[in-house]
Amino acid sequence: MRLKDARSFDCVIVLQTLGGCDRCIEGIERIDRGRSVFALIYDLVRHVVLHWVLAHRFHIWTSPLCPYYDTDAFLHWLHGYHSLRIDQNRAMTVRHQLIVSEANGDVPAILKAQRGPDAHSRALALGCLQRLEALEDEILIGALSDEDRDVRIRAVELAFDRQHISLIDGLSDGDDLVVETTCWALGEREAPKTETIEALIATATEHDVSICREAAIAALGAIGHMDGLPAILAGMQDRAPVRRRAVLALAPFDTPEVTNALEAALTDRDRQVRQAAEDLM
Repeated sequence: MRLKDARSFDCVIVLQTLGGCDRCIEGIERIDRGRSVFALIYDLVRHVVLHWVLAHRFHIWTSPLCPYYDTDAFLHWLHGYHSLRIDQNRAMTVRHQLIVSEANGDVPAILKAQRGPDAHSRALALGCLQRLEALEDEILIGALSDEDRDVRIRAVELAFDRQHISLIDGLSDGDDLVVETTCWALGEREAPKTETIEALIATATEHDVSICREAAIAALGAIGHMDGLPAILAGMQDRAPVRRRAVLALAPFDTPEVTNALEAALTDRDRQVRQAAEDLM
C-alpha cells in the first residue's frame, strides 16, 4: 500500500476544490492521464482514511493534505509516536507515585525516581526529598550537573543555603536560566567568599546575555561588598533593564561615585530608571 507519487497527492487538492463527483473525476484525468481513474480514486480514499485515523484514533488534527505519502514511512512514524505516548504515560505514572511516596514517607521509592530517565520526575524528587529532610549533599551535587536544565535549576534553588556546596560552576552553564538562578542563589548566601564575588563580577560585566548580567548585578547589590561596586556602576551604561537593576543595587552603598551615578540616572531616557534613582536620592 503506497501512494505512488506526488501527482496522486495533487488529487486531494482537486477533491477539495472541485464541486461534484463528475468534476472530481474530470480534474483527476487532467492531472494524470497516464493512470487509471479508479487507481487514483483508490489512493485518494486511502489518504482520507489515513487522515481520519490520525484525527480520531490518535487525536492528531492535521490537514487532510498530510505529507505521509509513503505508508511505510507513516508506519515508522506511528511506531515512534506510539512509543512516545507510552513513555509519557509511564512518566506521568512515576510522577503520581512520587506524590504518594512523599505522603507515605517512602524515601527509597523517591530515590529510585530521582535516578530515573524522566527529567521532570528527577526534579520533583529533589523537592520531595527536601521536604522529607532526606536530601543528602551527594544527591544535590549530582543534580547540579544533570543533563536536564530543569533539574539543574531545581538543584540550585535547593542548594542556596548549603554554604559548603559550591555553585560557581553554574555561572558558566550553557543555559541562561541556570545562570540567572545561580546568581540569585549566590546573592542569598551569607558572607560569600571572595571567589564568589569575583565570579559574579565577571558575569555582570562579561556575559553575553543581558538577563544574566542583570541577575549578577542584583546579586552583587544583595551582597553589598565594595568589590562589586565597579561592576554595578558599569551596569549603569547597559541596557534599560540592566540599568534599572543597577540603580536598585546601589542602595547598600554610600560613596561619591554612587551619588554621581544616581544623579545621572535622574535624566536617564528610561522612565523606570529615573523613578528608581529618584526613590534612592
